[in-house]
Amino acid sequence: VADDRFGSLEELRAFLRACFTDRIVDTLLPVSSAIWIERDGALYVLDSGKSVNPLYAGHIFRLVGRDDSHIRLSCTRYSAKIPADVPEEPFFAPPADVSLFDTDNVNFELVRTGDGWRFDVFSLLY
Repeated sequence: VADDRFGSLEELRAFLRACFTDRIVDTLLPVSSAIWIERDGALYVLDSGKSVNPLYAGHIFRLVGRDDSHIRLSCTRYSAKIPADVPEEPFFAPPADVSLFDTDNVNFELVRTGDGWRFDVFSLLY
């Protein structure tokens, strides 16, 4: 882990708890996982070999609902059908020619906790 703030898995978990519920932190960074190693005050992770979507083009969020304890969002992700149509910078508004892109939808949900709003449903965008 190329960040000196995280010499242990627990330090990284504590950092993530500022944005995510314990349920998500436990899923992302299980305490008993063979992929994390703490050694000599540093935290290491095995390379998973996963890469980002090279055809990612952008995304658009939409508020689905909100009350005193939840905020629900839907997000449409856009991926170019061919590499030549990947924009230099991601877009955050509908593209002029939607036919150039494949789309899918993912959901996000924030819940109010005693420490403030935290993501309880979260997806990667690319």
